Formats: sequence, structure tokens, C-alpha cells
Amino acid sequence: MPRAPATVAVSSRSLTLPSMWDARPEQLKARWTGRVIAVRSEAAVGPLARFAGLRGRVRTVNMNGRALVQFDGADETWFDLDPAALEEAPVTPDTPSPVEPAVGEEPKVQAVPKAPAKSQAADGGETPKKKLSVLELARQQGAAKD
Repeated sequence: MPRAPATVAVSSRSLTLPSMWDARPEQLKARWTGRVIAVRSEAAVGPLARFAGLRGRVRTVNMNGRALVQFDGADETWFDLDPAALEEAPVTPDTPSPVEPAVGEEPKVQAVPKAPAKSQAADGGETPKKKLSVLELARQQGAAKD
């Protein structure tokens, strides 16, 4: 599909440049991102044969129009696959929940809430003092000499 040239006005003249933006990757991204997929059986030959029978999730589509797929399992590798070789797989109860697609961001890790520290004051004892830094200890020693 040929790209439409872009016209740019430079002072009093206009200059026609080729478009540097292709809408196809954005369309593929909207169609495939977050979907549960499998490699089509007729496409699972040669280098794609290792993905036969595996299910995965499309994390995003890169600007080359290729899907970045993470297959189910312990491996967190994303594979760069042609969307023409993919088909949607049925969602089953053991399908992992979808994760927000990463677009130039690190995956968000859910924070594990810490248990509140048990205060000795509730037991009738003293409250624990915080550990002083080396600088604070040196200041205390300097103040004690004066």
C-alpha cells in the first residue's frame, strides 16, 4: 500500500516528503493487543514449529507490523511474530488474566502490603528507637565533647 506524500511548507515554497507514519501498525495493535493467540497449524513449520500447540498473549505490535507475543509458561520472553501466522485461541479457565499491554513501560509490580510493626508501647514497654546513621552518631559525639 503506497504511502501518501506529506506536503511541508518551507518559507514561501512547499516541499513534498514521503510520509514517515504508516497507519497499519496502529490498526494491527488495536486488533491484536491483549488477545489470547495460537500459531496457526498450517503456519507452524520451520522456525514457527516450536510454537505449535502453545498459547500466548499478544503484548503489543511493533512499528514493523509484527506482533510481540509472550507464550504461557515460566519464560517471559516476547517473540516477534507475523500476525498472518496467528489465530485467536479460545479463552479457558486456566488462561492467565490479561495484563495491560506494555508500550515502552516496565511491567507494573503489585506491592505486597507489609504487616504493621508491632509496637512495644502496646505491650507496656518502651517504643523502639530508630537506628542512627553514622553522621548522626558523629554529631552526638561532637556535641558530647562541647
